[in-house]
Amino acid sequence: MRKTSLNFSQSEMLRKVALVALMLAIQAITGIGAGVLFAQNVTGQVVSASDQEPLIGASVKVEGTSIGSLTDIDGNFTVSARGGQTLVVSSIGCVAGLGFADKMELSFTIHSLFAVPQF
Repeated sequence: MRKTSLNFSQSEMLRKVALVALMLAIQAITGIGAGVLFAQNVTGQVVSASDQEPLIGASVKVEGTSIGSLTDIDGNFTVSARGGQTLVVSSIGCVAGLGFADKMELSFTIHSLFAVPQF
């Protein structure tokens, strides 16, 4: 069997530690957090613009993926997305809405394609 040993000199180890510290500092300064790198659950509600009532069964999809969800009876949804990804909300007879998964909670107001007659 071949034996391998890790012989790091002290200066090489310090250089690696300094590199990791520098990368963490850059991440903190630029604001790149775990939400950008890893998926998180984003929750929200979809309501109608005309009467502020919840939209049942509206589709909430992460743009460019097959990840999505439908709103429940109260218009609420939960979808897994990374920070900065675009969420597309659509419902039959309504104009699609867009939002960014930069927050843990989002609210969408969807406008109807059809004018409701006033009597």
